[in-house]
Amino acid sequence: MVLFPTGTASCVPSATRGTSSLAFRSPLGTWLFDAGEGTQLQLQSAPVTKSKINRIFVTHAHGDHTFGLPGLLCFLGVDRARDPNQPIEIYGPEGLRSYLRSAVRYTSSRICPCYRVHELRDVPLAPGWRPWKTRGKVGG
Repeated sequence: MVLFPTGTASCVPSATRGTSSLAFRSPLGTWLFDAGEGTQLQLQSAPVTKSKINRIFVTHAHGDHTFGLPGLLCFLGVDRARDPNQPIEIYGPEGLRSYLRSAVRYTSSRICPCYRVHELRDVPLAPGWRPWKTRGKVGG
């Protein structure tokens, strides 16, 4: 089992450090933790086989952990068959499915591989966040 930091600059990327992302390679496949912007670029220089990425975990919904997810999925979809029996499993806070569907639809992304989102309930997207259905009409 091997751990590869693919982004360690938090929300301030530089020419040599990308935003938050970490790859974990094991006999069960490669798991990616967070997908900040430019994760797909960082993966190209990491000793990680992109076709082996089978799980993505989003720790929370700040942009430096999520903005790269739609682009990453398209990057992974280039060399991967759209096999509904082998989707990329994505785990994250409630609201992640809606965010991802909106981003993929809005950009008409047709090269995304099959994926399945598992939302963790009662875990906020970010501190102070509440699901839309529980927000009031005024000031919510």
